[in-house]
Amino acid sequence: MQLTSGLNQVQVEFEINNPELWWTNGLGEAHLYKITSHLKIANVSCDEKSTNFGIRTIKVVRKKDETGTSFYFELNGVPVFAKGVNYIPNDNFLPRVSKKRYKEVIQSAVDANLNMLRVWGGEEFTRTIFFMICAINME
Repeated sequence: MQLTSGLNQVQVEFEINNPELWWTNGLGEAHLYKITSHLKIANVSCDEKSTNFGIRTIKVVRKKDETGTSFYFELNGVPVFAKGVNYIPNDNFLPRVSKKRYKEVIQSAVDANLNMLRVWGGEEFTRTIFFMICAINME
């Protein structure tokens, strides 16, 4: 594939046969796939980037019934009873929060049999490591 000077976007199609799905705490394994891209110039490796991703479907189900309208989540086609809390950042200065501290907070949610954390939507954005720890379902 030939790239030009400046910003290039490349789409690569691939297929995963019989994928293992990502499940939330208490419903199964939080299976993640790793994909790595390599940049080579004249067959010399210049850079590489890896990322993890999970495969799942999630829907909010709202159906009229005899008492009103339902509200629940469906993960991979399975209704989920959401047991969660509101997560507020551990510190106003996010770099002061260690990976160990994030693990402790998330493990406390796992120990309480929670399967959902709503991340506070204030001015600070939670660090990526928080979401990665959640994604691997620390059981």
